[in-house]
Amino acid sequence: MHVRTGAKPGGSNPTEKGADARSFAERQGFREPERSVVVDTLTHFPDECQSRGLFFLGLMDQLHRARGPQAHRLVEGLGLPTRVQNFGFVQHRDFYKLFFAAARLLYPGRSLEAGMEAIAESFYPVFSTSLAGRTLAAMLSRDPSSVLSRFVDAYRIACPWNEHAFEPSPSGAHRWRCRVEPCDYYPRIIQGICRGMVRGVTGHEPSFQVLSRAVGPQEHRYVFEVAIR
Repeated sequence: MHVRTGAKPGGSNPTEKGADARSFAERQGFREPERSVVVDTLTHFPDECQSRGLFFLGLMDQLHRARGPQAHRLVEGLGLPTRVQNFGFVQHRDFYKLFFAAARLLYPGRSLEAGMEAIAESFYPVFSTSLAGRTLAAMLSRDPSSVLSRFVDAYRIACPWNEHAFEPSPSGAHRWRCRVEPCDYYPRIIQGICRGMVRGVTGHEPSFQVLSRAVGPQEHRYVFEVAIR
């Protein structure tokens, strides 16, 4: 499956990325404090961070099912990639533009952060339809901590720039360490992604609590405590 849209605006220059981020936030009508999160995320996004096209296409499918022609108009106005293939790479910054816009369109009654978390719960079901996803699913047990350990492998395939490590604990107070894209909503996003996977495989749900956060110019580093219920 391919998606064709308009030309990509902006560039790798921080000034250009900042101007593009502000223009995007204004055109989408984001208000404070969400506007600042959107602008900061897109301005500081690392060019090296890419993700598999199947997530972009999966989110497009959600939009088409929910909004029909309105989804086409949305994507055409965002200036996203002209061609997207399931297992090819897209700039993760472009995916985030779609992610931000889709959260408002699909979940208008929720905060932007909560809408993104709800969308994130669909990421593993989308991944599980791919060959890599089906291969991974065949190796999963019904133990939630084992599933989270395998999720690190899935994330390495889906978004190789990111770094993740899961440290299981017999006490149930597991640790998750990561280096990720510079978005303040990431704790809710990773919680949504993991919930979608663990719930789909085991029926249990993990919750993430931030223990520490370190903010770099183009990355955030977190340590989470993970509880499973």
